[in-house]
Amino acid sequence: MPDNPLVTVGRLLGGIALQEGTLGHQILGQLLIANTNDVAVAATFAVYAGTTGRRGVVGQIALRTIVPALAFHAFLNNQEQRIDRKELRLEERERRLIRRRKAFRRERRNFRRKHPS
Repeated sequence: MPDNPLVTVGRLLGGIALQEGTLGHQILGQLLIANTNDVAVAATFAVYAGTTGRRGVVGQIALRTIVPALAFHAFLNNQEQRIDRKELRLEERERRLIRRRKAFRRERRNFRRKHPS
């Protein structure tokens, strides 16, 4: 079951804030961020930077992290769609091959009935 978006943002904000602390806090922060979408982490970094008073950093984070993460996400989605299309074509070819084999066996059976040896 997917997380509530608000819970996810809260977890990510907590993880990012903890990463600025001591080593123990940094590890806990990493655990809170683990297994999260890269775009969500980048967006949360931008939100966190905006709330800490470093307003000029928000634009830089958007350009350096969010935009590349979105581009990479789009690339991955395109690759997944390409693989899905190839799988569908392969399945169709397999179905055609099965139909051909059945037709060949049927013709061979009919031929043997008509021309016994």
